Amino acid sequence: MTEFLSRLDGPILIPLTAIAGGLIIGLVSIVAGYWHKNREMEVKQDMLNRGMTAEEIKTVLEASSKK
Repeated sequence: MTEFLSRLDGPILIPLTAIAGGLIIGLVSIVAGYWHKNREMEVKQDMLNRGMTAEEIKTVLEASSKK
């Protein structure tokens, strides 16, 4: 791996780093979106298991959102 990197000079290494960084940011964004939706579903299910009504759940979710 170090041999490969040592053969790359500045003009090639900078665009490769930018492309890799962009791909990593995109992947992290997608994973974070799925994680957030999954967590929201878990919270809703927990509130249902506690016996909260749909109106109470709606109130709690609206109060915690940043609108």
